Amino acid sequence: MKKFIFVCVVFLSLGVDVGILRADMLWTTVNKPGATGTKLYGVSGDNVVGIGTGSGGGSFLYDGTTWTTLSVPGETSTNVTGIEGNNIVGFAYLNGFQNGFIYDGVSWITVSKPGAANTRFYDISGNNIIATTDSQALIYDGIAWNALSAPGAINVTPKSISGSNVVGTYYLSGGYHGFLYDGTTWTTLDAPGATSTTPMGICDNDIVGYYLVGTTQYGFFYDGTTWTNISVPGATKTYPYAVDDNKIVGYYTDPTGSHGFILTTSVPEPSTLILLVTALTTGVLFHRRKQ
Repeated sequence: MKKFIFVCVVFLSLGVDVGILRADMLWTTVNKPGATGTKLYGVSGDNVVGIGTGSGGGSFLYDGTTWTTLSVPGETSTNVTGIEGNNIVGFAYLNGFQNGFIYDGVSWITVSKPGAANTRFYDISGNNIIATTDSQALIYDGIAWNALSAPGAINVTPKSISGSNVVGTYYLSGGYHGFLYDGTTWTTLDAPGATSTTPMGICDNDIVGYYLVGTTQYGFFYDGTTWTNISVPGATKTYPYAVDDNKIVGYYTDPTGSHGFILTTSVPEPSTLILLVTALTTGVLFHRRKQ
């Protein structure tokens, strides 16, 4: 099993897009060229998917070097939400209605649940895709649509899937809570002191997302035992959206707008590094370990 370990460190802010905390940790800001804002929603290996805002925006795939525009043929708007391997999912608009889509790098397949006006895909793991219509939360395996219905809960909204594990939010006991569903058991996820908790991504046992304490928002990493805050240095708010192996991606806001981020571990020690010190800030470090 894999586990992320977080410890607090003090780092030197470089005042540039990449801030190195230690040899095994790297924050990278990702801004889509020409877009006024960038949000990352999914990660698989070196590939990230997201959406740029403004006139130069739109959905994209970025492999660290090349930006590839993602647009469902014949649809008026494409919203990418998740990726696993070569498969990318999301939803697109046609004549005012939403259709889920799967793109494998070559072919586009649009899917609508029979009888539903709108179908939205959010994430994929193997053959399973989590989806919603206007009235249902679902797992779609390419043939059957299986409802996700938590006992006593309403407004179930799945966000991410990894194997048999699904995370998302539901309304239960007078408030909105995060949940983890393993195919059998529903477990409520509430960050300590939070008024609402929103898990957005899962990989094996690792969960990321954000929560509110009153009106203050925090990003989080949760390994099933420990809740750890994630905050991009200098950001107003941080929204972790997805986790895969040694990467966490999402976006943050600051006075200049929204920016995608990639938080990576196991970065090689640089042979030469000159730090231009602009500020001292407290950050967090995570490290991958197998047991």
